[in-house]
Amino acid sequence: MITELDKIVATVFGFQGKYKAVILASKLISFLGLELAIVYEIIICLKTIIFKKKYRLGLDLIILLSSIVIALVIKELVARPRPNVSQMMVKESGYSFPSIHTLVITVVVTLNFYDKSKMNKIRNFFLILVGVISIILVALSRITLRVHYFSDTLASIFLGIFLVFQFKNFNKYISKNKTINN
Repeated sequence: MITELDKIVATVFGFQGKYKAVILASKLISFLGLELAIVYEIIICLKTIIFKKKYRLGLDLIILLSSIVIALVIKELVARPRPNVSQMMVKESGYSFPSIHTLVITVVVTLNFYDKSKMNKIRNFFLILVGVISIILVALSRITLRVHYFSDTLASIFLGIFLVFQFKNFNKYISKNKTINN
């Protein structure tokens, strides 16, 4: 069933690869989804640690880097080949599952909204909307560039959200038990 869904989505996005503007936009979105998302998170964390002396954001950086490592291990364990290599719009190596680009943007977006429940509701809604659109655009760009299947990107979204919540909940558990034991 997953393979059939992957084929349907590949067919829908396959024709878009014929338009240079779509390919260029997909490359740009993919770049923004990985490299700039990582740089953004590092800058925000370091700025907060250095200038505001709030070390909690160091945990966010650890979560991001740990998520990438976990995804790389999963890639090697699952060893799912990429879609038809001869049709790729960009050169990629390694395995297809999960999509690191999609995972990274999902982790960064989820981290940025995890502790923001006290924000202005309208601003919060707008930022969440932009975050969700960013995740969707990165996922679709990876499919359009023919380097991932739909299921790779969908699983990466769920994995990214899951990892952030697991790491944050583990940190709360450790902090709570540390306070009780001291």
